[in-house]
Amino acid sequence: MPLTRIALISLTILVATLLSGCEQFGTTGGSDSSGGYSGSGSFSSPGGSVVNHSSRLMKRQNPAKWLAISKEVDTMNPEQAVIALNKLGTPVRHDDLFYYGVLNQKLGRIDGWIQARDAFRKLENDPVVKPTIRELARILEAHNQSLINWHQRHQNLQKELAESVLDRESLKHKRKLMKQKNKVLEQKIEALTELEAVISDRKKQVSDEDLSSDSLKDGS
Repeated sequence: MPLTRIALISLTILVATLLSGCEQFGTTGGSDSSGGYSGSGSFSSPGGSVVNHSSRLMKRQNPAKWLAISKEVDTMNPEQAVIALNKLGTPVRHDDLFYYGVLNQKLGRIDGWIQARDAFRKLENDPVVKPTIRELARILEAHNQSLINWHQRHQNLQKELAESVLDRESLKHKRKLMKQKNKVLEQKIEALTELEAVISDRKKQVSDEDLSSDSLKDGS
């Protein structure tokens, strides 16, 4: 199982545990988790009815609803997440921003992780957001940052591997050129050696002829 998939499963369990803990402290209420989140602070039930939340910002932050959104997005594939993002548009409410973050996280690629990290960072740093939800946003931000770091390390390793392959090919080419140069040098040395031998033989032949000529002169 890929590392990112294992991390996502662990994170889903952590999110469910944290948000379920929020429910036990009476922070829940609102919508049926079997419906689908449509953005703009609304959560639609299968029957098509829409539950509109209070205009008070703190009351809009319904952990049970966010848990339902997280579970819904977890069942999507990346293509469905893209469609949902296109329908969502620019997030305005806290619910929309959370939905935007988990959708981008679901894309499973570097640009989505960056968008998700930034969205969760906004929630984490927003003083209006409940402390428990800000902690959740912090965890999700850290998770997406770890995915970004993993991607960058992977890219660096691939780059180093490619450079290593190029270095090996370059070294192999240099060795080949060196062998060719050595072969040419050996041929030149061999040619010089043969030439020196020919010259030496010629000198010896000339010397022998001179001696023979001198002997004939002395005999006459």
